[in-house]
Amino acid sequence: MYEMENETAQSALVNWADFEVKIPEDRIKVEDKVKYELGFGALRQSSIEVVDKEQTEEGKVEVKKTIPTLILAVDFYNGKPAKKELQITSKKLIATIKTYFEKDMLFKRVFQLEKSGTGFQTQYQLIALNDKPVA
Repeated sequence: MYEMENETAQSALVNWADFEVKIPEDRIKVEDKVKYELGFGALRQSSIEVVDKEQTEEGKVEVKKTIPTLILAVDFYNGKPAKKELQITSKKLIATIKTYFEKDMLFKRVFQLEKSGTGFQTQYQLIALNDKPVA
């Protein structure tokens, strides 16, 4: 679906084993109306299976769907070096991230991420800030 697979392999010089998240505290859960400063070191495409309810002639039926996701290795988190993971399922946010990736900015900048709303009304803002600090 997204044409980042080959570019990702070439651009991300990060060993994904280094970012393998085994404990929940290393997964960033974006909370409503909280601003995060994030720097990304790598990304990969994935998918997850979700259960959705659809209206049919017989009534509401649960349907399993597979949706695309991006998993981002976070190497800078709120002012400090980090090894965390952020999983994105929002189509609009994935498109924004893809734009930054194509402009070769995704791994070089610090971004501000903010979420507002819930459910189908959830909106994300991703704004490029300054260059990522060099370790």
